[in-house]
Amino acid sequence: MKSGWSGTKRYPVGLIEKSLSLGGIYKNIKDVHVMKRVKLIWLALILSSPHLVAQTITPKSPFICNIDYARFYFDQNSGYLEIYYGFYPDLLTYVFKDGKFRGGVNLTTRLVNLQNQQVLIDKTSNYSIAKKDTGEIWYHYPIITQSGYAVPFGKFHLQVMAYDSLAPSRRDSLTLPIQISPVDSGVGLSDIELCKNIAPSRNKNDLFYKNALEVLPNPSLVFGAKNFPILFNYIELYNMPAHERFTLQKNILDRTGKIVRQKNREQIFKQKNVLDVDKFTVTNLPSGTYYFQYMLMDSTGQQISQTRKKFYLYNPHLEAARRAAAAKKPYHVLTELQSLSMKQLDREFQCAQYIATDEEIKMYAQLKTLEGKRKFLADFWARVARGRKDWIPINRTQYLARVNAANERYGALGREGWRTSRGRVFILYGPPDQVERVPAESGGKPYRIWYYYKIEDGVEFIFVDRTGYGEFELVHSTKRGELQDENWQRFLR
Repeated sequence: MKSGWSGTKRYPVGLIEKSLSLGGIYKNIKDVHVMKRVKLIWLALILSSPHLVAQTITPKSPFICNIDYARFYFDQNSGYLEIYYGFYPDLLTYVFKDGKFRGGVNLTTRLVNLQNQQVLIDKTSNYSIAKKDTGEIWYHYPIITQSGYAVPFGKFHLQVMAYDSLAPSRRDSLTLPIQISPVDSGVGLSDIELCKNIAPSRNKNDLFYKNALEVLPNPSLVFGAKNFPILFNYIELYNMPAHERFTLQKNILDRTGKIVRQKNREQIFKQKNVLDVDKFTVTNLPSGTYYFQYMLMDSTGQQISQTRKKFYLYNPHLEAARRAAAAKKPYHVLTELQSLSMKQLDREFQCAQYIATDEEIKMYAQLKTLEGKRKFLADFWARVARGRKDWIPINRTQYLARVNAANERYGALGREGWRTSRGRVFILYGPPDQVERVPAESGGKPYRIWYYYKIEDGVEFIFVDRTGYGEFELVHSTKRGELQDENWQRFLR
């Protein structure tokens, strides 16, 4: 933990590659939505003939660019907006030329004033890569860059578009509403910046230098044992009264708002504007959605200000341990099946066919007696509860609860919800970690994108309302074994 602030002035620089620090202003933030399609997708491409002179590497997975931002104090008339960009080298196209694999990303950043539609920022930059070997470690870890701008107070749309330099049709984009607000005479907080590392630094020419620190952002906001096991956090506090005692409370909340980690510290500040840096090890928390909450309280325990930020954890080793424990505990359901009729048993297995093997479906079809079907289903659910193939362990109660939820949420055109595309995906993989709802525009069709951050390092499912009657059909997914159609956008016409 480190507190203090040198008071270094921020200077906006136009080009992304030369910007020294980034930021913006905000106070009493309730929730900061800063995540853009969080995905960690690792694609191993091994050159079968390293001596080949002319090669092109074309990735099979979609191009992804992660975006995050934070707002800090700048002066009495403006805030400072920091924008963080992250992209994955193994999702770029490369050509082998002059002894190196060459590729890159084009980034365009625009900031539009919502009141008068004035474009305050319109910057394009290129990040180039030239490496001798894609088998080296650089190829499997995200590349991060950032930019920063002094922005007058107001409401804006931040628009970021990124594309593969050698394959411009492979692109990603994001539009976010952003408000830059002044810090009044009272105590104020900046946004929280969640980082993969923070360390002391004297290199003011470093892109990530800020207040005598090297602050390395994590635009994906995904942390955990497989990538970034320590959650570093950076925040600035403004207009702090001198010689008064404050309590700084940092909480990690699960998706229900329950506190799963907490740190408290009392502090007396000697400066008006200060910074606070801390870290949490997060490898022993289950995969899922979390919030980092920062609370400032006075000497009586009264809350003065607070802010929080969403992030994601991916700890597959904990899931493996849970599976092993589940496998040691047989799940008995025979007694629960005793009260079901032949028709109810048939319907239950019909709903369970998404996780049944072809052999099991054939075997059940041959059963004629009530007791035979009950015994078969009891054994079937016991096998499912232990886990099979690529499916995570799930017991009968959990699975049927998903079926009921799917029927309530996703029924369309007279079809039960469990029979629809969204119903099937919901039953198999559970509720998505994030849903992007895109309305119909310019005669196109509405669609939904479901994101799962804990499956295969991040996958997505895209559903389009092709008929216009509310039945969203699956047209593309990045999940192995699911429907994949890189040209799915044609269904929007």
